[in-house]
Amino acid sequence: MKKYLFVLALFSFVLPRLCYSQWAQLPGVPGEITAFAVNGTALFAGTDSNGVYRTTDGGASWSPVNTGLPIGTFVYNFAVSGGDVFVGAFYPGIYRTTNNGESWDSVSQGLYTATTSALAANGTSVFACVQDTVYRTTNNGVSWAALGNGLNPNSIVRTFGFLGQYVFAGFNDGTVYRSTDEGASWASFSSGLPAAALVTDFAVIGTNLFVSTTAGIYVSTDYAAHWSPVNNGMFTASPSVLAAIGTDLFAGTYGGGLYLSKDNGASWDSVNSGLPYASNIRALTTLGSDMFVGTYTDGVWHRAKSQMITGINEKPDVLPAVSDLKQNYPNPFSGMTNIEFQIPNEELITLSVYNALGEKVATLADGVVSAGAHSIPFSAEGLQNGIYFYRLTASEYSSTGVMTVLR
Repeated sequence: MKKYLFVLALFSFVLPRLCYSQWAQLPGVPGEITAFAVNGTALFAGTDSNGVYRTTDGGASWSPVNTGLPIGTFVYNFAVSGGDVFVGAFYPGIYRTTNNGESWDSVSQGLYTATTSALAANGTSVFACVQDTVYRTTNNGVSWAALGNGLNPNSIVRTFGFLGQYVFAGFNDGTVYRSTDEGASWASFSSGLPAAALVTDFAVIGTNLFVSTTAGIYVSTDYAAHWSPVNNGMFTASPSVLAAIGTDLFAGTYGGGLYLSKDNGASWDSVNSGLPYASNIRALTTLGSDMFVGTYTDGVWHRAKSQMITGINEKPDVLPAVSDLKQNYPNPFSGMTNIEFQIPNEELITLSVYNALGEKVATLADGVVSAGAHSIPFSAEGLQNGIYFYRLTASEYSSTGVMTVLR
């Protein structure tokens, strides 16, 4: 009998870990995840219309924590400073919790009532881009100081990065700016970066600074003075988010799932086992021994970090069975957005954008493309605020999506 109980206990211990050798979906969170934040043992997930969710048990259970937030808050980003968690919202502004999400208070005094396109903390300094202005607070949001000296006044910051004494700002026009004085003054450091590619995230490994753009991933070894591409083995989809764990670099993509580099970006491997095909990864983080990904339509997934880092010989993605046009992301948008689609065979396609009057304003693709998932960037430059339509035609397939330009 004792032997039977021992075997049963061992089986119950090992079985979850055997099943855990690939990504597993976590229940209890709406599908559209936009951002993550970790504060102590709490993990926060932001959504695009349901505010903030929190787990304190490693993702086993989730609860909405939205007291003080507007109904239907679209969370753009998080920042954590000194135990306080900040939320940057689509509208209207920035909120802070001092009690791990039990309640939120507005800390937008002196800011535009507009979308917080970027939000990040570096020690006691919290940086934000609201509308087209960069701000910094050093007193937990009680007051904000505008930091515009040297920045491009006609572009919007999408992400901030930090390395040593330097602060970096990535813009929606593909440029990177650097500050050596906590944002008081800035200068452009974009040599080697692709023109007009949306900058999506930064990551740091040692003194290597990585930046993801809609045209690929780049690395600088001299504090952004020069950039070099590091995309060998990457999927054709655009990188959306980065996460560095020790010397390992993870990259989430729009429509290509998750990739891992163990050699500073020299080569990449897919780590998508268990994830839906062509996953749109919008958030990455770690908590304890687990890694978490937030997807555009399929909620939150988790997996043991050690399983990916010690073994990355996974099977490549299977080609899609049907054609499919995805919702563009981000949406609404003011600068760059990405339009994703998948086709099961190599064929002739057209992808065009129309205004509300039905007039064609852009042709994004017109030719033969390979089977699989694809992501095409689209710029709102020169367009008025309003509703636009994008239409994909491929063989016998035709589909139309709706997107909004909002500055």
